[in-house]
Amino acid sequence: MAIEVVTAELGRPPRELFASFDPHPLAAASIGQVHAATLPDGRRVAVKVQYPGVEEAIRADLANTELLATFFQLIFSVAPGLLRMDVKAMAAEVADRIGEEVDYRIEAANQLRFADAHRGHPFIRIPEVVSELSTRRVLTMELVEGLRYAKAITAERSLRDRWGEAIFRFLLGNLALRGLFNTDPHPGNYLFHPDGTVTFLDFGCVKRFTPTQVHNMDELVQASIEQDARRFMQAATVAGFVDPSDPPDADAFLAAFTGSSPGLFAAQPFTYTPESVAEALRNTWSLRGPGTAVMRKLRGDADYVFISRIDTGLTAVLGGLHATGCWRAIRAEYYRGAPPSTPYGELDLAYRRAHR
Repeated sequence: MAIEVVTAELGRPPRELFASFDPHPLAAASIGQVHAATLPDGRRVAVKVQYPGVEEAIRADLANTELLATFFQLIFSVAPGLLRMDVKAMAAEVADRIGEEVDYRIEAANQLRFADAHRGHPFIRIPEVVSELSTRRVLTMELVEGLRYAKAITAERSLRDRWGEAIFRFLLGNLALRGLFNTDPHPGNYLFHPDGTVTFLDFGCVKRFTPTQVHNMDELVQASIEQDARRFMQAATVAGFVDPSDPPDADAFLAAFTGSSPGLFAAQPFTYTPESVAEALRNTWSLRGPGTAVMRKLRGDADYVFISRIDTGLTAVLGGLHATGCWRAIRAEYYRGAPPSTPYGELDLAYRRAHR
């Protein structure tokens, strides 16, 4: 299968393009599989090959946004009135993002953008894309080896803390500085290295935010950190989460929001654990929790559909690592211009100053 797809996409069979090409997949995913190969110049690469017919099938499903909207309406009907969401707008946003994932040219462009922003970074690694061997259904990139998540969670504590900080800084820094969010923080999308660095994989689904949207999200979080309910409610209204004619109770809304992200709002330093992640999820999504009355008053903005996916994925990864950090101080570096709070913060600031 892979040989046929590569031949069709690149115009020549793998034996003519690569010094070696392993026909047995190195890894497999829902829409494709990865093969190890070597370029004629000796570079080792990973060749991501899409399964035949996948793109056509997915695009056919996504084209029916009415069906997607019905699906989301069914989800929300389980708890009527829980969230005032424009399901058609939500379906369109999900369709757009998923639709991008089946076009490897978009993923290659996303990955190149992240690689350009982090090339030579002291603890963030992005595999280089081999553009001349990448097409709609084939993506060739630098092959990176490292520990998978299942092994990483058993490493010594200090190393897990550094890995957790690297992941946190990558996600937070890219949002604050570039308005970019890689929306699939799945444990399988990281490779962990003994020197404390992390390689980030899979840029098929990337969300871009405007400076105004980034500012609105920052204002919402900062008001909650300062426990300013009035400012928090104002920020939520500006961001489009609250109908000013029918707002939730400000104090209850603030309490529900802070309960969903303990890493930022709890006493620092804070250690993420599977238990703390489970508690945060209960606070956010429980139909019987203290935030239910608040949720019934909220509106959903389609642009922010993937935020909960990102936040949930990030906290789950940090929880598995049992990562400890002063997360609030790290956040202040990117949003408040605060001085570096950790050695990684010093390295990151020096890198950013050198690459302006």
